[in-house]
Amino acid sequence: MARNTYLFLIYQLFGGGAERVTSILASSLAERGHDVHIGLYKRTDNDYPLSDKVHVHLMNATVGRSKISKSLNRIRQVSSLIGEIQPDFTIGMMGSVLVEGRMAAVGHHTCFISAIRNDPASTQGSRMQRAIWMLAYKASNAVFVQNQMQKDFFPKRMQKKIFSVFNPVSDAFLEAAHEPIRHVRTIMTSGRLVPQKNQTMLIDAVADLLDEYPDLSLSIYGEGPLREHLQQHIDAKGVNGQVKLEGRTNDVLGKLMSHDLFVLPSNYEGMPNALLEAMAVGMPCISTDCRTGPSDMIINGQSGLLVPVNDEAAMKKAIRRMIQNPSAAAEMGGQAKRFAGDQCSVEVITDKFIHECDKFRL
Repeated sequence: MARNTYLFLIYQLFGGGAERVTSILASSLAERGHDVHIGLYKRTDNDYPLSDKVHVHLMNATVGRSKISKSLNRIRQVSSLIGEIQPDFTIGMMGSVLVEGRMAAVGHHTCFISAIRNDPASTQGSRMQRAIWMLAYKASNAVFVQNQMQKDFFPKRMQKKIFSVFNPVSDAFLEAAHEPIRHVRTIMTSGRLVPQKNQTMLIDAVADLLDEYPDLSLSIYGEGPLREHLQQHIDAKGVNGQVKLEGRTNDVLGKLMSHDLFVLPSNYEGMPNALLEAMAVGMPCISTDCRTGPSDMIINGQSGLLVPVNDEAAMKKAIRRMIQNPSAAAEMGGQAKRFAGDQCSVEVITDKFIHECDKFRL
């Protein structure tokens, strides 16, 4: 096996799906004997775990008096890091870090790969930001997406340099086995508390179902700017005994194992890690049918249920179906686990990532 050098560029290693994928993929590559580096600007006590074989380079994001001078300083730091490491592949994971990374790679013999971690048709940002991101994608040697729908967003002339690889799911989730459910009473969801995740719709659906199923409960894990708004909404609905904002958890696996049903109510996604982890343990799942992501993971009615985006009535119907048919829900959980193991194990995804990157080696 050829030993490659990989440099991942990302702002931090906690908080979201891109960070989780970076930690898993970088660790897997390093454990296989590749030379793996991560350049980032912030470390916290909540960082996702990394193999001790991964080299972490902490850079300074705030040097400079203006936004432009700070950006230029970050570009210089990344350029120096690329020059020092001389990576075969430099992967810019998202946002401004990706754009600045592409600029920093100019003049270096490295294959620069832009990674897209959300639905490019729905990603928030100003017109100027979106134009800059598109320029960075076009200027990259390759673009790394999660599914075919993301690839199809781009012009045909660009698609020859775009490759698709699913997100990996940690072995710990695949090795766990959710007990076959006998009833559906406890529901959970997890994700940032932001408009994209649309927890409000799920709260409304569960609140309406409480008349039929008074022992139903909903646990919402995650933090974000909408926390106060969501709590006010829960209070206004009068369901603060049954619907709880649980905050961030470092024990996602434990929480999945202690609930009966996972629901993802998002307006848009890339390939949602929270849903993938729930599927990996064998938990019955419901997801909104976002333009990209969930339909690549769930076969509706077989490995879970898909409902239209922002359709509260359809969400209530799907939850009711799971409650009334626990044996069918358990079977869907089993099918979901088989999908995650066959398609998204760390071994499978690492093999595919290496293979796809090698196609674009300079």
